[in-house]
This record gives sequence, structure tokens and C-alpha cells, in this order.
Amino acid sequence: MDQVIKVTFPAFSRIQDNKKELSEAVSKSIFFICIFVFPSIILLNLIAAPLTEIIPKYEKWQGALLALSLISVTSAFAAISTPLTNLFNAIGKISITFKLMIMWTALTWLFVPILSFFYGITGAAFGFMIVGLSSIIPLIIAKKYTNINYTQIVGKPILAAVIMGFSVYIISKLLPVSLTQVILMITSGLIVYIIALLILEPNLKRVVKTIVSKLTKR
Repeated sequence: MDQVIKVTFPAFSRIQDNKKELSEAVSKSIFFICIFVFPSIILLNLIAAPLTEIIPKYEKWQGALLALSLISVTSAFAAISTPLTNLFNAIGKISITFKLMIMWTALTWLFVPILSFFYGITGAAFGFMIVGLSSIIPLIIAKKYTNINYTQIVGKPILAAVIMGFSVYIISKLLPVSLTQVILMITSGLIVYIIALLILEPNLKRVVKTIVSKLTKR
């Protein structure tokens, strides 16, 4: 995400007066981040439980598995909202980012301490999830400056990640908990995800090649 932001910030700034090009650039940056973040989140949640059983010193984290799932929601929304705050900064709308930061800080201080006091680490994670859900606000604001089809750029990575998650879940139920199981879950998950993504987005190779070439030139 950091590397994408470094490249896209000056790009967004240069084309801010061309709404069509700006919309395409923002859409590609969000899509590129989502195709890596979404499968990582799902795969991490699926292999976390087996890892706590395989690795002895990880047993103490079994009570935090629910918290991991809740925090993952925040990470998923951040994959979409972070490029948008980068967009606001690039086109000179710093005040929007400033107001969003105030909102997120206020929500964090409001929900996280209270929920963590009553429900511990799970409560804190739930509080962060609430803060993450508020990230839908920059998505709405960004529609004023761009024409982003969120269903198109976010829906495909989500669907491919869900298909991957379903296949990995089946493998986790068919095999006993072991290191071999985890390796097969990761390997098969990546293969299924890549195939599903290529089917859903035939132009993926061209999109990734374009973005990677810009990153390497940076």
C-alpha cells in the first residue's frame, strides 16, 4: 500500500483536472491494493487457528482469534479508504482528510477504551471494527470528485477471495491439523485465488503490468 501511494500521489495531483483519467487512476490503485489485501486477510484468518495448535508458544493466542477476525474488517476497509484519503491530499482537499482524521480519532477514543474495559481484547477489536466501518464515509465523499465503480473494483477481488476461502476451508476440514495441512491450505488457496481472479478480470495481467512498471520506475 505504501509503494502504491508513493506513486499515485503525484499522479493524482497531475491529472486532478481530468475527472475521467483521475477516476481510472484511483480505481486501478484501489483494485491493485484489494487484490493483495483481501486474500491475505481471509487466508490469515483461516490458518490462524491451525497455527495456534501446531506451534506450542502460539497456544496463548487462541483466545484472540475472534479479535483477529474483527480487526480484519478494519484492514479490509482501510484497503479502500486509504487510497481515497491519498486522493484528497493529492487534489488539494486536505481539509477533508483532516476532518476524517478527527472523526476516526474521536470514534477510536469513544468505542475502543469502553469496549475493551468491559470485554477485553475482543471488545477493543470490536471497537476498531466500528471505526473501520465508518470508512464508508470517504467512499461517499470521493464520488464528488471521481466516478468510481466500487462494485467493479472491489467486488471482483472480494468474490475471488471468497472462492479461495471456501476451498481453503474445505481442505482444513478434510485434513488433520498439521504443518502439511497449513502448507496445502496456503498453496491451494493461492492457486484457486489466482485462477478465480483471472477469470473474473481477464485484463488483470495488463493492469498489474502497468502498475508494476510504474512502481519499478519510482
